[in-house]
Amino acid sequence: MREHLRWPGDAQRREHAAIGGHDRRGKRAIDVKGSPSNVWGQTLPVDTPSPVYDHAEPVEVGLVVFFTNCLAEHQRFYEERLGFEMSDRYPERGAFMRCAPHGGHHDVFLLQLPTGKRGLNHVAFTVRDIHEVFGGGLLISRCGWETQLGPGRHPVSSAYFWYFKNPAGGLIEYYADEDQLTPDWQPRDFEPGPTVFAEWAVDGGIDGVARRQKNATAPAGKFMTEQKQG
Repeated sequence: MREHLRWPGDAQRREHAAIGGHDRRGKRAIDVKGSPSNVWGQTLPVDTPSPVYDHAEPVEVGLVVFFTNCLAEHQRFYEERLGFEMSDRYPERGAFMRCAPHGGHHDVFLLQLPTGKRGLNHVAFTVRDIHEVFGGGLLISRCGWETQLGPGRHPVSSAYFWYFKNPAGGLIEYYADEDQLTPDWQPRDFEPGPTVFAEWAVDGGIDGVARRQKNATAPAGKFMTEQKQG
């Protein structure tokens, strides 16, 4: 039984990709395209406006975060039995791990709190791009669900996020634009803290109707850029 739990090696993954339509992470290939960003020195969208989403259609369950009271043991299980790779660490506190050498920053994050709490922290859904993070989050806000934190950006993975409270327990997250890693990546150590978790974030979210932070009034003028009075 244990052998069935071991993750295939790179050679096997390449073979699976060649014969089964899977990508380098061993996941099935799907025809989904996000909107790239124009950065200095690299122009990708030309004569093409970026999308404005009125809802999100998640690509996949991108990652799960668990509380654990025995981090070292659980880390060994994911590495030795499931073949996960270490991406980054909170030494003796947390492990960011991905399910293959090539892939997004992490597929699972194990977090050990001083209280010894165990269980689910949150489930994160990958969306196509930062615009879909905003569009999907605004719809959830309009539907009346409460934001936990976001939108914002994680400096450890570079991903943009939006967290909502889940009526079934834990949190749910939309995220996009995480770092992509290879076997050349060397794990880094971080000291947990507010600015390590979020480079920036909107506390309380954005009102899906006003499209401003909570308790703000929607602009009354014709143009969003009209100067405020008073």
